Amino acid sequence: MMTTIGGVQYREVKRKAKVGEKIKVVAATISGGRYVDGHVLTVREAVSSGVYITENSAGLYHREYVVLEPVTSADTIVHDGQQYRKVDRPVREGDVVLALVDEVDLVAGKAYKVSRLSSSGGVHVIDDAQDSHYLYVDEYSVLEPIAPSLVTLETELAATKAKVAEMEAQLAEVKRKEAEAQRLKVGEYAKVVGNDAGHSAKIGDIVKIAEDDRASTPFRCDALGGEELTRPWFREIDLVRATEDERKKAEEAKWSAIGRKVGEFKDGDVVRVINGEGSRVPTGEIGIIAEIDRYNVMFRVNTATIKSENWQNRWDIELIAPVESVVNLRGGDAA
Repeated sequence: MMTTIGGVQYREVKRKAKVGEKIKVVAATISGGRYVDGHVLTVREAVSSGVYITENSAGLYHREYVVLEPVTSADTIVHDGQQYRKVDRPVREGDVVLALVDEVDLVAGKAYKVSRLSSSGGVHVIDDAQDSHYLYVDEYSVLEPIAPSLVTLETELAATKAKVAEMEAQLAEVKRKEAEAQRLKVGEYAKVVGNDAGHSAKIGDIVKIAEDDRASTPFRCDALGGEELTRPWFREIDLVRATEDERKKAEEAKWSAIGRKVGEFKDGDVVRVINGEGSRVPTGEIGIIAEIDRYNVMFRVNTATIKSENWQNRWDIELIAPVESVVNLRGGDAA
């Protein structure tokens, strides 16, 4: 398989990469988002299990990439990712030349950058040790960069656009998942910070999310005590997730207003079951406390149809109305 980068064609080869070589990610695994399939990277360090890249110091296992080997003809040389061809003209400062001799820190057949010209026709180049190295006029050939063809550029542009579209889709999915993770959920507590929907709560109140229908005004909320609001629907911008401290303070204020400690239930209180596991009373059912154990921990909650096997832990119920405010509720079947 071939890959084109900057007009240079590369052959994809499955082998261990060397320092300085380009690699293409083909099987990204534990990348942490630092690279994805299709990314072209440069090897900074090679170790027994994989390579480290120069772009962001990430590490890849050997199985995650293929090596990109430049494809050249006999008259084509690749230098720093650019294709060059030999030309018959005088050398200029800044040119790239092809070394024709093997010397210390210089390899025949390798391209080097000209740093300074000599009046005799020789050149000074930067060798493999990053030192200045002199070449006589018959020890080098002048190279010129080869401009990529229009077809090559259009092909590479199309591939780049496709990769950008793929990454944009991946980014959109990540943002969607993050937004979903941050979205208020049924059963959570929220603080009222606005009133775009015309709800009946006050700014600063703590409410509990009772329903999310995903509409434009998605959240139906109950007041902290569990009682229904006259206008209970909220927009997302009306609410923020309440902190634990805010919830506790609001809970303390609610119980203090009826002269009780937090969680102090009494016989006759109207409550909602918020966790019916282990009881015949289903979650969400409203009933009346008919009996309290001597430790004030377990409560028998009678409903209109359930009068047995209905003991609930104090953490599995929430107060709807204290017995002091209940008028004639015991006259029905729930008593």
